[in-house]
Amino acid sequence: MKLNFDIRKNMSAFAYFAAKINSKIDKINDLLSMRKIARNWIDVALFRIDLKKTLTIKFRDGKVLTSKTKKNILNFGNLMIALLNYQRKY
Repeated sequence: MKLNFDIRKNMSAFAYFAAKINSKIDKINDLLSMRKIARNWIDVALFRIDLKKTLTIKFRDGKVLTSKTKKNILNFGNLMIALLNYQRKY
């Protein structure tokens, strides 16, 4: 049984485009948060759009993380951004 699911049929056009815009805003906020965490945030941005194959993140507190796989870096980056947001709230 094949399920046909089109998100546009389940929401209004305005809600669909608002969700797309919010998605782009979230990506920009992630990049701005990474600026506060990493010294070489430009390298991180280039790695996220596949212009760099390996990445060495130099954190502002002196720690260094190196990886060749995007999945590991993105998971770690999301964790660091969540920690930064948590620290801002409390």
